[in-house]
Formats: sequence, C-alpha cells, structure tokens
Amino acid sequence: MAIRIGQVTKLEEMKVAITRFGIMEMMGWKGTGGTAVHSDNVQGHFYIDVMRNFAKRGKASIYELYFNDILVAMQLCIASPNMLILLKTTYNESQSSFPRSVCYFTCFWRSILQQNA
Repeated sequence: MAIRIGQVTKLEEMKVAITRFGIMEMMGWKGTGGTAVHSDNVQGHFYIDVMRNFAKRGKASIYELYFNDILVAMQLCIASPNMLILLKTTYNESQSSFPRSVCYFTCFWRSILQQNA
C-alpha cells in the first residue's frame, strides 16, 4: 500500500480543500446526522474563513492522508511559533478496514516530525 500525505497551505487552495473535507464528512455519520462541515453551511463558512485568515499569515495547514491515491483522512490545523492546534479531523468511513486512528495519526505525526527535523 502506498501512503502519501498532502499538505495544503496556500490561501487560494483553502476553500477547495475545505470542500473536500466537507464531502468526506457528508458521506459518513455526520452527514446522516446533519452535523457535517459543508462549504454551503455556517460551519463550513466558519472553517473556510478561519483557514483562509491563518493562511494569509502562513499559519494554516490542511493535511490529507492518501492510501493508494484514495483520500482517507484530513486534519485542519493552525499554528503559532510554539504550537500546532488540531482543529478538526475527518476520515473516509468507506475505508473502515484500516485502523483509522492509529494509521492516520502515525502517518500525520511522522510527517510533521520529518518536516521540523
């Protein structure tokens, strides 16, 4: 299995990435329950605004985890000089055969630590 982590940091890419995040959430239990982030709802507008405002200052990252080119998880993050704040996580529930939390966070933190080494 090929594992890849993408990182979105550019202001002009934030809305599209949040839209991908919302599509993933809409496909799962949050979509069924009506609580998913979506680019057309209040929660989606909030995250688009937050991530774009932090991206203007180079302080926003959206991490995307791919298994064999299938997007399986996303993490919205903002940063300060001494802190990385994990705002929201979603995952592709159709890929539930993977141990989500272990795989995702292992890959995520490996990537972060390699970038900052």
